[in-house]
Amino acid sequence: MVRTEDRPCDGRLDGFAQAGRTHREVVGASPPGSPGSGAQGAVRTFALSRDAPAAARHFAVGALRRWGIAGLADDVALVVTELAANAVRHARSGFTVILSRPSRPSRPSRPDVVRVSVRDASPLPPSDVSGSGSPLPITPLHGLGAVNAMASHWGVQPLGSSGKTVWVELHG
Repeated sequence: MVRTEDRPCDGRLDGFAQAGRTHREVVGASPPGSPGSGAQGAVRTFALSRDAPAAARHFAVGALRRWGIAGLADDVALVVTELAANAVRHARSGFTVILSRPSRPSRPSRPDVVRVSVRDASPLPPSDVSGSGSPLPITPLHGLGAVNAMASHWGVQPLGSSGKTVWVELHG
């Protein structure tokens, strides 16, 4: 597991600045879909509802099929469903799903990489509640424990009082 840098966030600007730096590290300097970037991305916001995690799952699987990497669809579906359900159940907020896939023109032999991010409106708890090094509770093979077992890397990006983003990298 990779955890994002712990430093005080004095507001939304710091959180968005860090999210932008993290995004550039994953997909490069150009936004997904921009001319010459070669990277792909998809973003959708979902309102708070019982049906939102299923809708998010269908959105994510559809994006992967359009990108021609349906082989990662099962893993991405599980991760998106879990993170979206956590946003609904624990954050009690709507959420935004961000999918990104960096281009790899110079390394075609590398496996596909997809980054799944789910942003919700609930700030992180003030301290590590699990003792695991993660600011979120992890139960083995359940919930975030299952996400942890599937992920190449994952972490939590605090966004101050605006909430948090949980991100997961999956390799094909």
